[in-house]
Amino acid sequence: MWDFGPAWLIAGREFKAYATTASFWVALSLGPVMAAGVLVLSSTEGAPSAIQIKAPDGVPVIAALNEAGAMEGRKFVFSHAAAERVVIAEAANGPDLQFSASFPLSAPGRALVGRSLDLWAARRVAAGYGEHPPQFHISSAPSDSAASVRLVLVGLMWMVLTGSLGMLLQAVVRERANRALESLLASVTPAQLLVGKLVGVGAVSLLVVFAWLAGVTAAYEMVATKGWSSISTYNGAVGPELIAKALVFYALAFALFGVLTVGVGARAKDVASAQNLSRPMFGLLLLVFFAVLGGGAQAAPWLAYLPPFAPFIGLLVKDLSLAQLTGMIGLCVLCIGLLGSWATRRLSLA
Repeated sequence: MWDFGPAWLIAGREFKAYATTASFWVALSLGPVMAAGVLVLSSTEGAPSAIQIKAPDGVPVIAALNEAGAMEGRKFVFSHAAAERVVIAEAANGPDLQFSASFPLSAPGRALVGRSLDLWAARRVAAGYGEHPPQFHISSAPSDSAASVRLVLVGLMWMVLTGSLGMLLQAVVRERANRALESLLASVTPAQLLVGKLVGVGAVSLLVVFAWLAGVTAAYEMVATKGWSSISTYNGAVGPELIAKALVFYALAFALFGVLTVGVGARAKDVASAQNLSRPMFGLLLLVFFAVLGGGAQAAPWLAYLPPFAPFIGLLVKDLSLAQLTGMIGLCVLCIGLLGSWATRRLSLA
């Protein structure tokens, strides 16, 4: 029967070695402080949103938008180059009032614009400009307000993962260089040592990730309730489900690259050789990051089933079926097992 006692002792030692340092507490508080600072600095209360309008002459879209915006504490400026648009297009059953997907008005606000235009049309008929008042039909493209939030979380996950793998590499190489690793392996098995290192350093990094996620969530909720136009569209985008998903995929990413890091560290004789040996691994991590953010998941969907890419793509993609999620996690776990076996052999040869 496998004894978890030695692994837990090693994990506790590694956790205390990092969690009791000042740098750890700086890293723990840096994320929430940065998130709140960026949101506050980039969002001014009442800041206007640039929008573009395409409508027939004479239709009072601007007045209707300003009326609806005033109800939600929003202001608009009109620009021909703005990404957010309102379009009035002719349709068989009446004018179609179309909003772009992330237009900075809620569904009730968009409905208010439509009702205001309906009232304007009815008044025109009453004044003799037409026989029947047209009814404006409201439509919009599917909105994904959490897309940019998930993008931020992928960047956060990559940043914390990179730093944590550096900590894990140092933890192995330090003992390898001063020959403490051989003494440790005389008391524990290579598998126990591997699990202990991963759990100890992984717990430190998971604590940092959780603190950063909680900080981002609190910052979004804080500024969204003020109705700031550039932030309120994200209200509700960060929630317990997304945080849980981020923690699960981060744990998979850390376990996957962590066992690889331990195996690389076991081969190194000193810090310099460890840096040389780990360059391909960190290069792969950098390639994964830019491939995912560059739209690799859309251009090549099969990347989601390659274990180095799966945790990042899994967090970035909004809707994953149960079969996709099971396949991605299953392949990651299989790869972790194979790499763990390799890392254990490397430790036994140390």
